[in-house]
This record gives sequence, C-alpha cells and structure tokens, in this order.
Amino acid sequence: MANADAEKLAEIGMIGLGIMGKNFLLNLADHGFQVAGYDNDIKKVNALGEESKQKKIHYSTDIKDFIGLLRQPRAVMMQVPAEQVVYIEDMQIKGYASTSAELGSMGLKINQ
Repeated sequence: MANADAEKLAEIGMIGLGIMGKNFLLNLADHGFQVAGYDNDIKKVNALGEESKQKKIHYSTDIKDFIGLLRQPRAVMMQVPAEQVVYIEDMQIKGYASTSAELGSMGLKINQ
C-alpha cells in the first residue's frame, strides 16, 4: 500500500505513525519537506492518509515499499514507544543499512 510517484522520493522517512510520529511527519510536510511514513498498523497508516490528502506525504505498511520511497542516502527517524523493544528481521531493514553499527546507532537491534 504505497502512494508515491517514483520521481518524487522522500527526503525523510518516519517509522512509527502514532501520535508523535504522525504529527512530526505532518509538521515536516507543512514546512515543505517530501516525507514518507511507515507503520505496520494499517489503521495508523490510513489515519495519516486521511490527514495528508493535501500534502506531499507518501506512506506504506510494507517496509520494503517504505525504503523504496526514500532518497539515498536515506534519512529515517523512529517514533516508537520507549519501553518497546524493536527487532528488525533480515528481510526487512537489515539489508538497507551499510553496517550493523549503523543500525545500532539508530537504536535498532537485529534479530539473528
């Protein structure tokens, strides 16, 4: 479920479209940035879609689609609950970072 034109890749991506992530993304879009959002919760993605009809926001529930929405080098922010441990599977983000240290600096733990 992605809604992006291939020629208009996002400058900044957001993982986590809860209250904080969604509003931060909407604010960036209001200030002229091309942005993309990802969440595995279809309700949160649909809520972003409803609020972003007049803005340049791309969104997806598929991590591979989300990564494809971003310009290189990719800039990705995360807004997930602090108490939630975030695991990234090999078939998801792991193949898109240069090193495991790069993922670690993003606060991601790779499940191996």
